[in-house]
Amino acid sequence: MYIDLHNHILPGVDDGAVDIEDAVRMVSMAAESGTSVIAATPHRAWSARKECPKEWLLQRVAHLQKEIDQRKIPVTVIEGVELMMHSDIVDLLMDGFLPTLGGGNCILLEPPFDTLPGNMFALINQLSHCGFRILLAHPERCTEIQRDPAGFAHSFSLCGAFIQLTTGSLLGTFGEAARATAVYLLSQYPPTSLVIASDSHNQRVRPPNLIPQALTVASKFVGTKAANAMVTTIPYSLLNADPRMPTLSTLTKR
Repeated sequence: MYIDLHNHILPGVDDGAVDIEDAVRMVSMAAESGTSVIAATPHRAWSARKECPKEWLLQRVAHLQKEIDQRKIPVTVIEGVELMMHSDIVDLLMDGFLPTLGGGNCILLEPPFDTLPGNMFALINQLSHCGFRILLAHPERCTEIQRDPAGFAHSFSLCGAFIQLTTGSLLGTFGEAARATAVYLLSQYPPTSLVIASDSHNQRVRPPNLIPQALTVASKFVGTKAANAMVTTIPYSLLNADPRMPTLSTLTKR
């Protein structure tokens, strides 16, 4: 069973699921394709909403989980947030105001899609020194990284960052540059620091059920065992064995 660490599954909070029925259908699609754990990772700010406080998020995760359980869908939803690269996140994470992935010490940090901030590596290093592990959201979709994937892969590796590749990137949904960069990172980045996730937003264009297809692509470059680890044991380790999680033996039995 798979762990999906990037998913806009919470209803009505950003550009993801529209309402609770939409969210439940997305969860059902994910479950049918083999996903058993989904991290709800809304954007920190969206439209008039400027923040994603931990307690606010936990209430919405609990409400969605109750709906899922009532419909007997075998999926666990855990909290998270997709954080843009702002210097204020260090203090807000240290204070416990912003949520981490599953309440552990890993955060989902989103690079811009075009030009990277000049303080990016200083911010990553500062977060690391404060005890946080960094999971970079879809860096293969950033045009600056696409121009120099080797250089950035080396720098990210020196920082100890984990990289999250999106299923749609591996499948060509976001264009050839994103696909080629995803394949490069998949082939050249330390495989134990790579995660594959859906970054799902809806049921059709960016659905949550593409992990099996993405694993087929990834397996051609790193082998089946290494590819499967990117949606099982590696994300499991980033969640610090959250007590809500299925056992590791359950996750790896497929």
